[in-house]
Amino acid sequence: MRKQGLWHKFQDFRRLYGVKAAVKKSARYLAKHTGVLDASPHYPTDILWATESCPNIREHIDITKAMNDAWLANPQPPKRILWIMPDFLSVHNGGPNTILRFAHYFAQRGAESIIYIFNGHIHKTAEDARAEIVAALGPEPRLKVVLNHYTDQLNPDDLPDSDMAVATLWNTAFILLQYHRTKSKVYLIQDYETQFYPGSVESGLADMTYDFGFLGLFNTPGLRDAVMSDHAMKGYAFQPGIDHDVFFPNPSGELPDMRRMFFYGRPEVPRNGFSLGIHGLHQIQQEYRDMEVFVAGHPKSYANAGLRGKFLPYMDYRATGEMYRSCGGVVSFMFTPHPSYIPLQAMTCGSIPIARRDRFTAWALKDRENCLLVNPLPHEIMDAYATLRRDKDLHRYLYENAIHTFDDNTWPDQLERAYHWFIEGGAANGMQSFRSKDAKLRAEAKNPKVALRTKSGKTLQTAATTAAANTAAENTKKKSAKGEVLPTENRTSQGQSSTESNMVEESPSPIAKRVAA
Repeated sequence: MRKQGLWHKFQDFRRLYGVKAAVKKSARYLAKHTGVLDASPHYPTDILWATESCPNIREHIDITKAMNDAWLANPQPPKRILWIMPDFLSVHNGGPNTILRFAHYFAQRGAESIIYIFNGHIHKTAEDARAEIVAALGPEPRLKVVLNHYTDQLNPDDLPDSDMAVATLWNTAFILLQYHRTKSKVYLIQDYETQFYPGSVESGLADMTYDFGFLGLFNTPGLRDAVMSDHAMKGYAFQPGIDHDVFFPNPSGELPDMRRMFFYGRPEVPRNGFSLGIHGLHQIQQEYRDMEVFVAGHPKSYANAGLRGKFLPYMDYRATGEMYRSCGGVVSFMFTPHPSYIPLQAMTCGSIPIARRDRFTAWALKDRENCLLVNPLPHEIMDAYATLRRDKDLHRYLYENAIHTFDDNTWPDQLERAYHWFIEGGAANGMQSFRSKDAKLRAEAKNPKVALRTKSGKTLQTAATTAAANTAAENTKKKSAKGEVLPTENRTSQGQSSTESNMVEESPSPIAKRVAA
């Protein structure tokens, strides 16, 4: 009945004021009577706005592509960068944290970095949001914040001139598509957002955005491969950085307790496979009565889960590292090409991930090398856990590999490489979009002789891997003697540039209001 009432109210507003005004008035009406609307991509004004305010998408795409080709041919240090992002609960949440780290770092490199919160509904003022960012990432006078309330549509004409503008969510891409008073447009892609929805208007609109001609800044190489397998994009892939002062193994080298498991649930987020994790953990607790679960992600939604364990409230960022170090394993699923930050941080603390098998996350999650991968079946979760409990040697093997997987990976390093690609000519010079110890890990995965690094620096090696290594070496000698060419990894460079002229119209525009310096 409430939905019918709102629909009739909307129709009344539409007849009196037109569609766009009706949407705003209906939002205010609903906020007044039921509280603040969910300003996520499900919010219906995104659909109405995206479909009604872009009469000639093809023209906008052509301008955008020409603009970015010209930028790639001759990148310059930007004087001003715009970051269009959604409002956020915490600076430390994975998606917002990544956006804000990039914005903060580019400001440190000399650009005025302006964060446009397009759907403000959590923070009351821009000053409040900026204070949280500075408290977490450090003071930076060139970092500014604009807060646009969710009931006010952010119009491209409200944005100031810039040298680079960045979309961070599929609905922000529609805003950026129509904004041309800039020299380059970047899309910070943190997941394949088409897959956030079932087949629907939302999934179709999200999928369109990958063909808008933006330069892609991809959160993981697997995500880059997934998106670029379906869409023609140019871009750069980075690894999520690891804060090694927060995420590190037990100094004693002691294995975490397998009787404690961490579960990243989030029942309201379908891509996290909540029901799969619950059923698998139920089976484990039926078999192992001493196993306790620590559950994170919307704890109020677990009242009827039936698990023996603790349902965690929102945790302090630094406390998460201590939690992972206390748990022998972490159950974390993603049904999109991004692995989530949770298993990466957990394995650095020595907690063994049990995750879904997916070729797009294989750059980080390697089955029976630093984790255990399963098909989306509850009994496979049970089998993986039982294996860890039963096979102490395997547990130690996975632990030693897991804690060292991201030894050389830090946020400053990843941010600097991205800056080089977009700003200092890495793209024009054909720099590889992903350079790290990942290449070494892939080589080790192909080599039967896998070295295990320990705290003492010694190498652990089983008789089976020794025999396999000897066989592989003998085969290599035979091939060399016959003059056969041994295969090498085929690498191609990313981001080949064009020299098309810049079609950007440099018309003046007033600076946007509500800037918090």
